[in-house]
Amino acid sequence: MIFGTYLIDGKPAPGSSVPRAARPLLNNGYAPDKSDMREGDRFGALEKLFDAGTIQLLSERGVAEGWHCLEVGAGRGSIAAWLSEGVGPTGRVIATDINTRFLDTLQRPNLEVRRHNIVTDPLPEDEFDLVHVRLVLMHLPERDAVLGHLIKGISPISRGVS
Repeated sequence: MIFGTYLIDGKPAPGSSVPRAARPLLNNGYAPDKSDMREGDRFGALEKLFDAGTIQLLSERGVAEGWHCLEVGAGRGSIAAWLSEGVGPTGRVIATDINTRFLDTLQRPNLEVRRHNIVTDPLPEDEFDLVHVRLVLMHLPERDAVLGHLIKGISPISRGVS
């Protein structure tokens, strides 16, 4: 499913009528410029738009006490914080982002924040009950390879959970 009106290579998505000049430019094919002072506002808007649906989907998947979760591209950490509550004191959440400046305020004993580039930095394998990534892969030309690494991060026991 495409959540937008253009693809990463600049070609319009099927059915898109947005002219090329109206499409936002991407920073080296990755994401909007992280130095933009309005980045926090952008993350806040995305949380308002997507968090309720994301939380509903994660709840339906049965996030539970003791789970180990990975949140990739954690932004301001709203989903990582929710996961931290859901997995409780015996669980663990690792929240990653290429820039952690908005995550540094998350202080929870079961939540670890890591600066991480999902394209170039390694991930643990067979470790997580849940790997969550939202609005990241669409910005990556290497999305297929990254998805393969993310799948390897899921423990074999959890791979049967939809």
